[in-house]
Amino acid sequence: MKWKSIQQRREYYRKWRESHREELKVYQRAYYKRHYPECKSYDIEYGKNHRKEINARSLTRYYIHTGKLKRKPCVICQNEKSEPHHFDYNKPLEVMWFCKSCHKKLHLMLCG
Repeated sequence: MKWKSIQQRREYYRKWRESHREELKVYQRAYYKRHYPECKSYDIEYGKNHRKEINARSLTRYYIHTGKLKRKPCVICQNEKSEPHHFDYNKPLEVMWFCKSCHKKLHLMLCG
């Protein structure tokens, strides 16, 4: 099939995925079980034990995506490519911004 534009192709596959949602879920579950059997129990345990952290990260991603939370440069080196860091997961929108390398150094300092 020839596409007139990328948007036309994307729209076709978006509609296809919507109409085959349940089939895709079944396929993806089977694929995950087949290729990553050891990960399933770990994911379940992590989800149970770290619910607050997961919720805070999810809410932060949502607010960044909607534009309600603006990405800022790294507080240490002013790098524009930054990621949020939560000091308190009870306050999910209070974050400090660090680039990847400064964020890693921060965690090394905090965790030992």
